[in-house]
Amino acid sequence: MFSRAAVTDPLEPLDIGVKLIFIVGMPRSGTTLTERILSNHSQVSAGGELPFMQECLAKLRSGPGSVKGRGPDLSQREFLRRLRNDYLDALFESELDGDFVTDKLPANFSALGLIRILFPDAIIVHCSRDPMATCWSLYTSFLDSHLCYHAAFDDLVHYYDKVYSRYMRHWAGIEKMNIFNVEYEGLVADPETGVRGLLHHCGLSWEAACREAHNDRPIFTASVAQARRPIYSTSLSRWRKFERYLRPLAEGLANAKSHHI
Repeated sequence: MFSRAAVTDPLEPLDIGVKLIFIVGMPRSGTTLTERILSNHSQVSAGGELPFMQECLAKLRSGPGSVKGRGPDLSQREFLRRLRNDYLDALFESELDGDFVTDKLPANFSALGLIRILFPDAIIVHCSRDPMATCWSLYTSFLDSHLCYHAAFDDLVHYYDKVYSRYMRHWAGIEKMNIFNVEYEGLVADPETGVRGLLHHCGLSWEAACREAHNDRPIFTASVAQARRPIYSTSLSRWRKFERYLRPLAEGLANAKSHHI
């Protein structure tokens, strides 16, 4: 992870004519819904699950020196600028046309420190959802593009608690991260308030189309069916129908409850 010193000493802001919005969280936590809401805005272009920031993170890990423990020195800053250019080159090659562009790869929660260093003026949106609902949805979804951690209860608990929650607790302790939290349950219970709050934080004016959330843009995640529907709340407690079979998952998450973000 990146330290407070590294994150609070970012690169200089770069005027690229596009405002970046990074949407992160556990898969099945509402990241697709959040991007759909934003992408219905006339100024926003949806990038979907872009791999570019994870590629930058991998290059950093194998690059010359680490910036995790302190602010980057001069040579490291030049390397970071090259990483930023790599990300932007890949982004612009994707021909995303909008004043705002979303990058919705959930696993970018692990790269938030690098995101804040490379793009200090980027908007970061963190989507959260009830742990049981999230893990049950993951367990019952076909996610061939993700790691196999969602295929067993023990692995789900470990990933949720020791990976995802650990990262998010760390970022939450750094004030300049400026992360905007979207709670799935609150968003579907009161869409009007949730959508207005999200748009306001992103610096976007109100457009009624965002309240509808669904649209016909291509989608390649397990949320494809849900994204064709208006905002709905039927998935909030679907897991409770199978509660007696989910005791190992419930107990594992309960034991980790003190560590939840």
